Amino acid sequence: MTRRGNSSSLYAIHATKPCGITTIHKLHTQTQSLQQRQQLAAQLKLHQKYINKWAALAELSLIPGVGTKNCGLLLHAGVGSTEQLAQMTAERLHRQLLRLHVAMLGRNSLCPTVAEVTQWIFQARRLARR
Repeated sequence: MTRRGNSSSLYAIHATKPCGITTIHKLHTQTQSLQQRQQLAAQLKLHQKYINKWAALAELSLIPGVGTKNCGLLLHAGVGSTEQLAQMTAERLHRQLLRLHVAMLGRNSLCPTVAEVTQWIFQARRLARR
């Protein structure tokens, strides 16, 4: 896991090109419902769990400040949607992210700051109200 970008979300765009999905935004809009995700899984001949993961990554990546750089980190920390992020506290999520960074990287120097996490939650709450 690096802070440069999420390879899963980039792979999703590559894999879904035959279906006309060429951007994260298109992936998000075309995986809103269970039926859409099932249809895409059938078209791509993939297990639906991959489509569900890609849909969650796409949704999280559209939160300002999160982007493709941190959407995978949030998903690995157990955050799977904008609504779920909006309900979290910055302190709790930051602790989870620190534990994840130490467990996976052996250090916490690349972990987002509490201020960054607070901003993500603020943006998620703003989007959830729409």
